[in-house]
Amino acid sequence: MYTILEERRKRMLQTMLTGIFVAIVVALSRDVYDYVRCRGSNCFTNGFMFPINLSVLALSAFLILLSKRWPSWVSALIWQGFGLVAITFTDTPEQLIAGKSSLVWVIVILPAAFIAHPNASFITAGAVTGVVLWLADQAYGQIWPGINLYFLAMIWIIAILAWIASRNLIAAIKSSYTEQERLNAILENVADGIVVLGRDGAVLRANPVALNMLDGEIESLVRPESEAEVKVPDGRIISLNWAQVPDVGNVAVVRDVTRQMEIARMKDAMLAVVSHELRTPITGILGAAEMMTVSQEEGILETGIEIVLRNAKRLLRLVNDLLDRAQIESGEFSLVLKPFAPDELRAELHELLAQHSETSPLNLALSFDADRDAPLLGDLGRILQIARNLIDNAVKFTSEGSVDVQVKIEDAVVMLTVEDSGAGIPPQQLPDIWQPFRRASDYDTRTTQGVGLGLSIVHSLTQQMFGDVDVQSKVGEGTRFYISLPLEVA
Repeated sequence: MYTILEERRKRMLQTMLTGIFVAIVVALSRDVYDYVRCRGSNCFTNGFMFPINLSVLALSAFLILLSKRWPSWVSALIWQGFGLVAITFTDTPEQLIAGKSSLVWVIVILPAAFIAHPNASFITAGAVTGVVLWLADQAYGQIWPGINLYFLAMIWIIAILAWIASRNLIAAIKSSYTEQERLNAILENVADGIVVLGRDGAVLRANPVALNMLDGEIESLVRPESEAEVKVPDGRIISLNWAQVPDVGNVAVVRDVTRQMEIARMKDAMLAVVSHELRTPITGILGAAEMMTVSQEEGILETGIEIVLRNAKRLLRLVNDLLDRAQIESGEFSLVLKPFAPDELRAELHELLAQHSETSPLNLALSFDADRDAPLLGDLGRILQIARNLIDNAVKFTSEGSVDVQVKIEDAVVMLTVEDSGAGIPPQQLPDIWQPFRRASDYDTRTTQGVGLGLSIVHSLTQQMFGDVDVQSKVGEGTRFYISLPLEVA
């Protein structure tokens, strides 16, 4: 607050001094013109003011420079002192006390409250009173009855009015500053981003939230004619809600709606995909049940039971995937850490590949290498879930060729590689394969079963175990997934 008042006083002081400087230059120019035209010192009608004008000119320039480096009261004190001395010798004592020049004292009394301090008007009025008393003694040989009491009263009335005006101005500035600080505090701490544009479209203000959301791209992204939603370079989607504020410009409320847009996309995808995946097995179960109801032949019953079991398992996998995804999204998911032997993992993976071998013509191979037989501490069920999802995907999207599964355990780190010779994943779709309800190769054709949760669950489980996941793929040549899971020796 002090800084604001100081800057205001300096600006008023510099404005006043600049005006005086220009006025003196004009007066001196006229004197020089009169001198040149008349070619003699007798042409000066107020020659005694020439040195005073030169002094005021030099002092004004000096004080303008001084006020830029020193506090305002220093320059104000010098100016007020010089003004008192200069005015004392600008006219006769009689004229300065009660004549035509008596109002000249206002020049030093009036600005004192504004360029120095409100109380400076009283100090200046006291100094003027002292000078006036001295001039009365010089003019009349006595102070009373030579002094004009009404003149002194006028001096103090002017000082009081200047003091009141200065105090009111300071109070208004303090009130405005307090309100500005309150608005700044609200703007800086509000949860939404705020960007204010002037009438010319230039950015006048932006709070830290908006700066972080827009990633330093305010000038290029925030425009009143821009769309309601813009995409920043890092891929996030930002919503801009515009409002026109009179005498200010345009104000935008900035919100990061990436999460909401993703939820909306997931909702639409879930409704489309899950409804299809639910309808197919339910239709199969109903058809098998109707078939078994119509005919009681042993062969038809066995076929119907097989269809029911197969579709029921498909429904169970779908429900389990949805529950796992819901637990991961809600933060209620947790690992169950128990000791398990590497051979247990080998046996489970062998059984999984054996199940696929019964229904798939692909060449399925398992390579397992462990540097120790000591038990490891981890969630074997979740590790198998990661492997099952990757193997299921590999088999699903490989029409012919092979699927190779490699497991290497070294220093309690489980390294799983699943490589297939299938259709591959287009490069532009690779960043999206970890998102829920996203499918790659058959995203549009819908030729295979699944809701697109497998890889998203793999990615989330790997992160839960503080592991790493990587994928390499070429269209028409196949895909290679690599998982690294750091465990502990039990």
